[in-house]
Amino acid sequence: MDHYPKSQHELDRDGRDRDEVWSRYSKPREEILYRNPWTFEPQTICPSPILIDIFMGGLNLPFAHGQASLDVFKDDHLLEIMQLMPEAVHCKRGELRCRQWMAPLAVAAWNPSVNVKWIEALVRYGANPKQTVCVVSQETDLYKDLISCADGDETKIARAELVKQTLAALTG
Repeated sequence: MDHYPKSQHELDRDGRDRDEVWSRYSKPREEILYRNPWTFEPQTICPSPILIDIFMGGLNLPFAHGQASLDVFKDDHLLEIMQLMPEAVHCKRGELRCRQWMAPLAVAAWNPSVNVKWIEALVRYGANPKQTVCVVSQETDLYKDLISCADGDETKIARAELVKQTLAALTG
């Protein structure tokens, strides 16, 4: 990653730079523990959620006022994250409305701000293209989940179809 001087586009709204954002997630794997939500006891080592956070950026949800972290990272930086932390592709700590245990691939599929090339990259780096989504404690197919929430919206239907075609092409 480049270092100083930083240009304005490399700084987010709070004045933090890309390196600071990166450093929050680049702890050694042993330091990132999953804690039981009821007892807060460490249970198992869990991969970094950096890709989930990045792909959540720009998702237009009510009351979501955070900056699109997708805009902070350049393409080569996202590839670098996937190369340096390949286990982050398998992190299932994402949550979205009634969906739990979402992996970066599911988050990227849900977010229309995420280019399909990142769905392809996630699969190339080991994401399961046939993964399911846990919706209200029920496992469901990612495409079926996207379609069920489209409510006749042509844009959402088109996104679901694009995701389906992309994943089908990658699985042969």
